[in-house]
Amino acid sequence: MSKQLSILVPGIRPHNWIELYNSSKGACTKYDYEMVFIGPFDPPSELMENDNVKYFKDFSSVPVCMQKATLECEGELIFHTVDDGILEKHSIDMAIDYYNKYCSEKDVINMRYKEGVDKGGQSMPLRYWKAWSHGDLRWPGIGQDWSISLQPMMSLRYYKYLGGFDCSFEYSNHCHHDLIFRVQMDGGRVINSPIDVCNADHMPGVSGDHQPIFIAQHQHDDPKFFKLYGGAKPFDRIRIDYNNWKSCPQVWKTRFSKERLPKSYEEMLENE
Repeated sequence: MSKQLSILVPGIRPHNWIELYNSSKGACTKYDYEMVFIGPFDPPSELMENDNVKYFKDFSSVPVCMQKATLECEGELIFHTVDDGILEKHSIDMAIDYYNKYCSEKDVINMRYKEGVDKGGQSMPLRYWKAWSHGDLRWPGIGQDWSISLQPMMSLRYYKYLGGFDCSFEYSNHCHHDLIFRVQMDGGRVINSPIDVCNADHMPGVSGDHQPIFIAQHQHDDPKFFKLYGGAKPFDRIRIDYNNWKSCPQVWKTRFSKERLPKSYEEMLENE
């Protein structure tokens, strides 16, 4: 029997995963769900004792990992979140309640989050979730009324119909923007979740394990994204090839640049 929701977690920090999973039990109490982890380092054995947890080992970039993981999802809906956060009580219940009552298959729930050092962030003002509230998204190819969502919940079938992520991006921010803009070009709505869903940690700049992400976003993804959206609206881009991940490197070289792939999070940090 299919599940209502697959919570998709690309991650390099398995030491956080039990806390994240435990928080999901309070966030989603009314619906059958699974949590699908994908990343390079093995999860705690305790986590894998849960029947609704899956793990897939992969050293690919974040978009490629997420796209591969959707092949294994059983939920009617998918929700992307992060492995350095926790999920707020009843937040997923409320989001699915709203989706089931008011949304069509094309609609996306923007699972709002707060983000700060040591999970100390405050709720974002609603204007934060509008693309043109951000200087680096105020471009001719981006609608002035469009919304953004970096942790969306949406129909898995519709995600696959659109082709999912453009996995030629190296990190998830730009591929999420691109996906959500294609939703809106196709007539779908982006609706803010009733409450914050995730309370995430934050590593500014190149601190912590964030340096490869910073490099991927600004050196690789920014120029590609500008080529797509810096000019006229790319209305022929609503659907892309769902299998585009197959032409991407299977090892994310910006993160894993050594000849020998690390066996643990700690070894990865030593290599960086």
